[in-house]
Amino acid sequence: MGGDGYGLWLAILGIMSLGTMADLGIQYAVTQVVAELRGENRPDEIQDVVTSGFWAILTASIAITAVIPWIIFTTHPFANVLRQLHLSQSLIYWLVTIGVASMVAQQAPMVLFAAEFGSERFGTVRIIQAATGWVQLGGVVFLTIVLGGRIVELLEWFIALQLVSSLAGVAVVARRGRWHVGGIRSCSTTRLRTLAYKGVAFFGTTIANGARTGIDPLVISIVLGTSYAAKYGPNMRIFTVGAIIVPIVFESLWPTITRMAQGTERKWIDHAFRLGATVVLGVGTCISVCMIVLGKPLLEAWVGKAGFPGTAVVDTLTIWFIVNLWVQITAYVLISLGKTVMVMCWTLAEGVVNIALSVVLMHHIGLLGSAIGSLSAGFCMAAVPLTLAFRLLERGGVNVPLRLLIGTPVTVSAVSAVALVVKQVMTPISDLMTSVLFGIIILMVTAGAFISIAMTSGDRMRVMFEVRRLVSSVAGSDS
Repeated sequence: MGGDGYGLWLAILGIMSLGTMADLGIQYAVTQVVAELRGENRPDEIQDVVTSGFWAILTASIAITAVIPWIIFTTHPFANVLRQLHLSQSLIYWLVTIGVASMVAQQAPMVLFAAEFGSERFGTVRIIQAATGWVQLGGVVFLTIVLGGRIVELLEWFIALQLVSSLAGVAVVARRGRWHVGGIRSCSTTRLRTLAYKGVAFFGTTIANGARTGIDPLVISIVLGTSYAAKYGPNMRIFTVGAIIVPIVFESLWPTITRMAQGTERKWIDHAFRLGATVVLGVGTCISVCMIVLGKPLLEAWVGKAGFPGTAVVDTLTIWFIVNLWVQITAYVLISLGKTVMVMCWTLAEGVVNIALSVVLMHHIGLLGSAIGSLSAGFCMAAVPLTLAFRLLERGGVNVPLRLLIGTPVTVSAVSAVALVVKQVMTPISDLMTSVLFGIIILMVTAGAFISIAMTSGDRMRVMFEVRRLVSSVAGSDS
């Protein structure tokens, strides 16, 4: 695509992603209510929740489809980005409308995913989500190679690919799952009110997540230009992929913690929280050290020297990555314990501060301003308040793992400093094999340091116990 083309592509995807808000938070509300009903031993009411959630989302989606394109074209920054496509106004309007509509069309059927997730049937949902994601990724790579830099055609095919693959996944869940969608007359007014009430908080959280992390390329395109967004995008993509570890662990724990919170299983919640946080921050520590030490050659090999955003940007985003992991961990657990409104308020504040501070700083220090804005907003407006929420609420028996919180940045700093010194002393790393070998050594040293510095003896015993149990279960299934 080239630098400008890729930056424009990121900006357009940021605009189209507004369609993902069409469910107004009801999809997440369905997961929460289903988990609560199972915790209260009222599973016979789940079907009403599924039917009511589907028709509520469908109604909201139809209205959103009509409103969002109008908002995009009447908002000056969005319109300026779209004009860079150099197409007629009517064709641009058509592309944006079908793009938003395709994302909106996926929302209502996703209520079946939400119900299966709330029922803690993670296996089928995860497999289908992974398959859908790989199909979309492979399709985009293939289409990009075939179509080259023709963004309009790529956009059209991408919209069709995303819609078909997502609805195919929903069809599989509908066929294999235990829930179905009833007629509109089967909707329960009481359930609709409950879902609407809970959905408002989740909708606010969805908007906050977009302002926290999803809208950065669009803001950069508006303030600095699409070429700068192209430099920022690949680096951000690495950390976005790395952050998938959080939903893999804690999105799976969310319904279970909600169900357990209805009873007296406080020790189990604390155990799951500490174990999950240890795994997530351990993986995050390894990714962070590798990015600090090998980020420059990795990104230059990917996008070329012209696409490298600068060492300061990479290092700042690495620190933000660790902060963001902790914010997501605390947000998931607090939502599981019924504190969605609290999470919404603080993450919304983080999103607003992120955008405002990034815009101001980018006018003065360029691309680095976006990274500093994200880091400052994430730490001050989300990480600190949500951590204090655990200390003040003390609900669900969840205790903040202070050694883990302090040990993670200490491990990243210490190992990165030693690795950088060794890298300077050694013969310059030029070939791919040497870089891979050096990276493997860094990962091993980082893992050992994290286990020694950030984990207590109790945490190490928990992890080893779970590893042994996993190995024994796999061995048992093989036999």
